[in-house]
Amino acid sequence: MGNVQNARTAIEVLTQQPGNVRSARTAVEVVTQQRGNVRSARTAVEALTQTPKVALARTAVEVLLSTNWAEVLWGVALNIVPPVVTYISDNFNRSDTSVIGAGSVGPAPVEYTGDWSINGNQLLAPGSGEAVIGWETGHTSYASQFTLANLNVDPVACVRLVDNANFVGMQMYAGGTCAIYQRIGGGYGALTSQISVPWANGDVVKTIVTPTRIEVYRNGALVQGVDTTVLATATKVGFRTNGGACRFDNLLVTDH
Repeated sequence: MGNVQNARTAIEVLTQQPGNVRSARTAVEVVTQQRGNVRSARTAVEALTQTPKVALARTAVEVLLSTNWAEVLWGVALNIVPPVVTYISDNFNRSDTSVIGAGSVGPAPVEYTGDWSINGNQLLAPGSGEAVIGWETGHTSYASQFTLANLNVDPVACVRLVDNANFVGMQMYAGGTCAIYQRIGGGYGALTSQISVPWANGDVVKTIVTPTRIEVYRNGALVQGVDTTVLATATKVGFRTNGGACRFDNLLVTDH
């Protein structure tokens, strides 16, 4: 071997992070998922190669590059999970007010129709009439999640929202069913058939959206999914209600 400049260079090659690691030790910690638990690059590489008492970390890395351990390291490096990017985060924990404002991450919402408010550290829909509210994510692919704090009069979890007359949404019927609909120019059309779902206060509802597919989950279990490009370039999420003073909590929108 003898053809690598140093342990840091070799591990940068293995991790596909040239110039981005501070030291060989840091890089090996990333690869082995042992952050903070190795005393030196030499120690970590000895463990990986099962070659105790190597003279230099450089020597051990050269061994790695000439054996199947290199393939193992490539697999680990390529499967390191990147951090989740949050677009919107709002737990609505603030004083009661008719001005929603922005949460901890992301912009304030637009109230297209109805007078929405913060009440009891939750988002409260008006008690009568149609009401639509939406947040700009800036993206066409995302995962949107919220807690259904008070189910009443069939609320809609809106995705691909443009305004109150144009969106796609999962309608959660208080009677125990649901379906995914589109609303274009104010007119409704079903994208899926109604199915039985025992919605309950406290349910966590998650919608995963891409430009070609929408999937809805209840408490981690898939409820419905549909392949559709309706309003594929729309980037807002939100809620629609029609009376009943529904409540929502813990809105979180992240990358997907």
